[in-house]
Parts: sequence; C-alpha cells; structure tokens
Amino acid sequence: MLTSTMLVSVLVQAAAVTLATLVVSSRKVARTDVRRCAMVFSTTAAILLTLQVFAPAVAAKARRSMGLGLGLSSTGFAGIEAFDENARFVRMNNVLYSGDIVIISSPSTATAAAPTTGTAVAAVTSGASTTAPAATAGGTPAVYFQRNVTSNEIIMGPALDGGIQTNLSKLRIEATDHDPQVLKPISFGDTVFIKHNANVNNENTALFVKISDTLLSHQTGDLFNTFILSNPSNATDTGYVQPGQAVVISNQASGGIGAGYMVIGTDSKITNKAAGVTDASKFDIGLERVVELGDMQLCICVSETLYP
Repeated sequence: MLTSTMLVSVLVQAAAVTLATLVVSSRKVARTDVRRCAMVFSTTAAILLTLQVFAPAVAAKARRSMGLGLGLSSTGFAGIEAFDENARFVRMNNVLYSGDIVIISSPSTATAAAPTTGTAVAAVTSGASTTAPAATAGGTPAVYFQRNVTSNEIIMGPALDGGIQTNLSKLRIEATDHDPQVLKPISFGDTVFIKHNANVNNENTALFVKISDTLLSHQTGDLFNTFILSNPSNATDTGYVQPGQAVVISNQASGGIGAGYMVIGTDSKITNKAAGVTDASKFDIGLERVVELGDMQLCICVSETLYP
C-alpha cells in the first residue's frame, strides 16, 4: 500500500534525479528545458511509484541504479545520449580521421622508377588491400607506399604479387594526441604519426615510420617520427584533410635530422630533401577502413594478413 510518506519520498527522489540530470548534462535551466525537466520528473516518478507498489524490493535497486548511472556520467562515461550529441563520437563525411586505415599512393610517378620489389614477403595472418593496380589520370600506373622487401626502407612501388598495394599492415595517419575513445579529424598543419602494425614475435605490434636518410618502417621510440600534412595548392590551409586528396608530407626537425618535405627519388626511395611545398612529391591518402572506438580497426580479422 502506498502511504503519503512513500509518495513524498518518491516525488523528492524524482526531483533529485531531474536536477542531477541537468547538472550532469551541463545544462542551465531555461524555458527550453521546462519540457525536458517535466518529462524526466514524470517518467522517474512513474517508474518509482509503480515499482514501490508492485515490487518494493526492485524499487530499492532501481534507485541505486539511477544513482550509479548519474555518477558514471559525472565522471566521464558518455552514455548513449552523449554518443548521439557529442561531436567526439560523430564522424563527419569525407574527412580523414586519426587512426583511419589508409593506402598512400602517388599520382606523380614520372620521377619514380619502379623498383624490383620481387614477391611480397611471407605473411602470417592487416588489412592489405588487394585491389587491382590503379592508374593516374594520365594513364601511368600508381605507385604505393610500401616496405622494400630487402630492407626497412619505404619505397613507392607498383602493386605486389596478387595486386597487393602495400605490405605495411594497418597503415594509418595518427594524431600525436590520438585517443582510442575519441574520433579526431585530421587537419592540414596537425602534427601526426605515420604508423603501421607488424607481426613481431607472434604479436600484433604497433610501429612507426621514421625519417633518417630515407623514410624507414618498423621503427620504435620517440624521435624522428612526427610529420605534417600540407595542402600542395595552399600551404596555409588548416582545413580538414579529405581521403583521396593530394597532400605533401614534411617532417619536423628531431635530433640531428632537419625539417624537410618528402620527395620520391629516381630509386623510388623517399627522402626529405625537397626545398619546399612546390618541390615536394604529392601523395594521395586513400581510405581503406575507418577508425573505430577502442582502436578496433587494428585487430586482425579472419580474412586479413599481418605482415612481419
């Protein structure tokens, strides 16, 4: 039986939940919030009254659950509503995001001699694309950002056996402040890492691309690994990078390595010897797989290959 004391208690609890909801969601009480407050209050009161009358034992657990949910929200747990409203969890269309799996190719292949890359290295079990070789607008076959089969040097080479465009697993552009729980778009001028994964001692390991005399894959450590993407048509552009958009890549100075722009040599190796944007090689960043919260895009699925 519902007593007046129980009724007052439920109404007070519903009012407290309504107030806490406003505080947690960082809302200020305004005319536009009256309807929202009324809905929260009436729904909470109806639930608690119903449970109090028909299932008193469950009512106590429900009150604790409401408190737990509000507490999680106040400590940073986003919840379903925040995923709908918060830009950190909403992906914009046609924008490159930190952690996206990409294929990097070059539309300007006239100065890049195709190296003898041989057969693709033996694989264990990353997302290497097996799309047939693409061609530039002029009909020249594209070359792809990949590891030289005889060293860790990065080259721009033709597709490998089977039409595999790169032997670098999970190749991606990552913001230096990459957060696996947040979707972060990449803008021109951002400081980024170029990363990939590899099979190291039978483990799926994240590694860096670094600059030395040439670009090198399969690197670890904190130095020589920060790069900047720039718009070749507008060096001061700070807008979002779009998949498939031509970019130039420069490295930041680190240790004894000076800053410079990436250029593809006649041996297909990449150095930072270009004097500026106009002398740098252009690269296309094609989207293979979008980043997923928790970096789930880095897992190795059944049909994927993790290269050494």
